Amino acid sequence: MKCREVDSYAELSFDGELDANDRAELEEHLHRCPACRRRSELSGWLHSQLRVRLREQGFTATLPLGLKTRITSRIRADRGSALRWSHAAPLVLGMMAFGILAAANQGNTTPLDPDASVERHAAQLPLEVRAFGDVRSVRRFLRQNFRHPVDFPRIERTLPQLRLVGARLDHVSNREAALLMYDNRGARVSLMVFPSHRVLRPPPRFEEKLIHGHSVITGRHRGYNVMAWTRGSLVYSVVSDVDEHELVHMVHAF
Repeated sequence: MKCREVDSYAELSFDGELDANDRAELEEHLHRCPACRRRSELSGWLHSQLRVRLREQGFTATLPLGLKTRITSRIRADRGSALRWSHAAPLVLGMMAFGILAAANQGNTTPLDPDASVERHAAQLPLEVRAFGDVRSVRRFLRQNFRHPVDFPRIERTLPQLRLVGARLDHVSNREAALLMYDNRGARVSLMVFPSHRVLRPPPRFEEKLIHGHSVITGRHRGYNVMAWTRGSLVYSVVSDVDEHELVHMVHAF
């Protein structure tokens, strides 16, 4: 990845629209390029500050997926590729605020319901397919039985202690869902994936955090740590009783 490509990829990453391979390439570039890393950190900070300020004013809508990317692309097309993100930031933030307020007025948001994910995690229902050290069987099972393409996490590169055990089909609020079960040194970690046509917002006692450039809803429910984020039209929800800081590293890997 070249330096001139970083801004575009970072913007997609903030919106949760970057696939696992591109995300890994971006992070590798940011690790070895201090200038791009500082610029990306500034962009992420502006992104998070806008959310915080609007929430302080009573607006709870989440940024519509892809809005900032589309706005920034239009700005660059209109004013040329030499435009720096730092110069465009005030205009982009203003337009982002307009988009968020519009989404709030349209009532296109819904609070995350952590009950379903926690119930499935605690129930320990039997898995329909097991990995046995080979994730390809789970990939094939989801491809054949789950209508939505899952951005399958590649955790083996960064978290070798997190082992995929298997998967099953399930449902969340009358919507089909997939449950992936992991083992983390003997502790169970559940990853629920299900479609949502509304923008998620934190339920009571939960909050929204920026984790490695991604907006993640975090909190505790019935004794478990829960973290959820949106990628495309799917919601990914992780439930476990492992330490919150360790779960953050897992979410980054997912």
